[in-house]
Amino acid sequence: MPSWESMLAKVTVVRRTNGHGSRRRYLHVRTASLAPWEVVEVDGCTATSIERTAIDLARCVDFERAVAVLDAALHLGGDLLAMWDVLAQATGRHGVGTARAAMEFADGRSESVGESVSRVRIADSGLPMPELQLNVFDSLGAWLARPDFCWEALGVLGEFDGRVKYLGTRDEVAHAVMKEKRREARLREMGWVVVRWEWADLADLQAFRRRVESAFAQARPATIRGRVGPSEPPSDRPRSRTAPSLPEFREEGHVSGAGRRGTRGSGGLWREREG
Repeated sequence: MPSWESMLAKVTVVRRTNGHGSRRRYLHVRTASLAPWEVVEVDGCTATSIERTAIDLARCVDFERAVAVLDAALHLGGDLLAMWDVLAQATGRHGVGTARAAMEFADGRSESVGESVSRVRIADSGLPMPELQLNVFDSLGAWLARPDFCWEALGVLGEFDGRVKYLGTRDEVAHAVMKEKRREARLREMGWVVVRWEWADLADLQAFRRRVESAFAQARPATIRGRVGPSEPPSDRPRSRTAPSLPEFREEGHVSGAGRRGTRGSGGLWREREG
């Protein structure tokens, strides 16, 4: 699941005892009750389950980072209903409002932090929400691509360009770039408009909105040849965003990083650099 460099200087552990936790320079000890299923073994070490870890982390970060964490947990196979159960047990604790809002927004089809943050920016800018990871086929039924975002009715495909896909040797990077160009050329031949953005574009909400709206204006959906189809889900776990009956969570005065009121509503570790 995602983490950020600013969070890696201190190790957080959970102690299943009564009493108070403690904070030291490199260690944060938290006390909490854990259900048996919330404790797992990872590489010979005792750890909290992916569902428990995701919710705990989502309560400690702002909205867009919480979305990235929960998206990743669902993509890795985390159980949606179990995550809602963990959240229900945390009623009244710090960060629950942000975590609940992020859970309502989370989607396991997002495949990177950049894609998760892009979805938050799309929502914040008032743009229509796209479908994720749809397969695009040409007029003969041959598979062309699986773009990050698809506004099918508007004739637009969206791609977040992170740095990961262009890592490697010079030849490997050149091959990846040429492959992307050939793929995009075929999509344009089929009538699609392709809009791309990167981290710098997400930093300016109004500029990002204008970039996507410009693609909408250029598109001619009626001229598109071929079709789109759903992607395979990342696992057989449920992806419904409908929450079970839960009490309302209230955090007086808490505001998440995306400007939302807090009342709205691990296993493997990988890192995404900030910025």
